[in-house]
Amino acid sequence: MFNFGFTEMLLIAGMALIFIGPKQLPHIAKIIARTLNEFKRATADITKPLADIKNEITHEAQALRDATQKSTEWIGEEADKVTGKINKSVEAVEKKLLEDPNGADS
Repeated sequence: MFNFGFTEMLLIAGMALIFIGPKQLPHIAKIIARTLNEFKRATADITKPLADIKNEITHEAQALRDATQKSTEWIGEEADKVTGKINKSVEAVEKKLLEDPNGADS
């Protein structure tokens, strides 16, 4: 959690022993340990729901991407079908015009 080396920890322990005293040092250490444990539990209680929400949002986003991809593919397929029908109609009209250049006038 904190990036203290052995010498820093020894220095802090020595200063605590001098300023707090040998009688109160164990009591203060227990209070600090309890406070750190409560802090860890509180952060875990906060981070787990946030991680769950993140996972749910990620899952929903992937579902939307999949649905968008399928819709895009379907639209492309339908556009190809319509384009094919239009091309056939144009070819039929061109063929009819080539066969009978005067059209319906005769």
